[in-house]
Amino acid sequence: MRESVKNEFKSHEFGEHEVVSLSSSVTATVIAAMVWFAFIVLYLAFYAGNMNFWQKAAVFLASGAIVAAIIAVFWIRYAFKAAA
Repeated sequence: MRESVKNEFKSHEFGEHEVVSLSSSVTATVIAAMVWFAFIVLYLAFYAGNMNFWQKAAVFLASGAIVAAIIAVFWIRYAFKAAA
C-alpha cells in the first residue's frame, strides 16, 4: 500500500510534488466536458439568436476542438508520467 502511494507522487524539476493518477485525469475530463456542455447550452440559448445553422455548427465544432485539445493535454501528461 505504501509503495503504491509513494508511486503516486513524483517530483518534477522544481522539487514540488504533484499527484499523477488516473483519477485526476478522469476528473479533469469530466469537468472539462461538463463545462463545455454548459457553455454550448448557454451560448446557443442566449447569444446565438442571429446566427444561421452553419455559424452555430462552427461554434460547436470549434469549441469542441478546443476542449478536446485541453483533454488531450491531461491524458498525454498522464501517459508520460505513468510511463516514467
